[in-house]
Amino acid sequence: MKRIVICYFLILSPLTFNVVYSQMALHSQYNTLFLNGKIAMKNGDYIQAITYFDSASFLFPHFHKPYFEAVICATQLGDYEKAYNIAVKMILTGSSFSISQEVLGGFCETDYYKLLKSKEDSLYKLSMQERDTAFANAIFELYRMNQSKGIQKDTITFYKFIDICEQKKVFPSYLNVGTDAYRKAFWLLKNSYWHSGYPKSKEWLKLLPLITNEFMSGGIEAYVLPEFEDAYRSNNNIPLKYGIFSMDYQNDTFLPIENLNKNRKEVGLAPFELDAKCLDINLNSLQYNNGDY
Repeated sequence: MKRIVICYFLILSPLTFNVVYSQMALHSQYNTLFLNGKIAMKNGDYIQAITYFDSASFLFPHFHKPYFEAVICATQLGDYEKAYNIAVKMILTGSSFSISQEVLGGFCETDYYKLLKSKEDSLYKLSMQERDTAFANAIFELYRMNQSKGIQKDTITFYKFIDICEQKKVFPSYLNVGTDAYRKAFWLLKNSYWHSGYPKSKEWLKLLPLITNEFMSGGIEAYVLPEFEDAYRSNNNIPLKYGIFSMDYQNDTFLPIENLNKNRKEVGLAPFELDAKCLDINLNSLQYNNGDY
């Protein structure tokens, strides 16, 4: 399934420009650290990977992905105390502990794991004390409704989702609903592509500014808006502006790498080469096109 979004920012003053630039630079640094961590992890350098993930978490401590990967690295090193401590931080982002026992290996036989599982519910409840639990529960309910009705036929769930966001005047994020509800919200959006009139329907025109505002507040990750934009381009045979890889990337064309990196920097992404290296994609195998910038 293809994916979509549009990214636009209104720069109204020098102060606004500085805030936007600072936020983009912060996200770009975070994404560069995270991808370097993934690459080190793939190479079996788990100590270096944890260092990268720790640095990424310092920039955005409410994002769960660096903790998720660092837990796995720590278990590979046999440092189960570290795995436990990192896992606690991950749960406190509003995330269930969803790493499989197969991946965790020997950690699951330790007292640290037993302690973590015994505290998981209380840690999750603690994480939600400063978040909007009613908002999060509404998203979980919509997710359950969508799953029961079928991905491509359920328009009611999408409209209800828009209504809730309008009422709250905010988009679900790590900061206001926690990791699990945030991820469910984007699952709903991606599955709504088939029937939602993206990007010009009145519903999307209401939603996109809320997504942008939440990104600028540091509540959602930088790849989200570019991912929607590139999926839209992919579906319309336009060269990808940011180089967000999908399952069908072999059929896509990309802007030249220097243009991709310029665009990526402007929206807070890491260099294109890091993404490709992380996914073992040969840059020379891709199709480039100087089309619409």
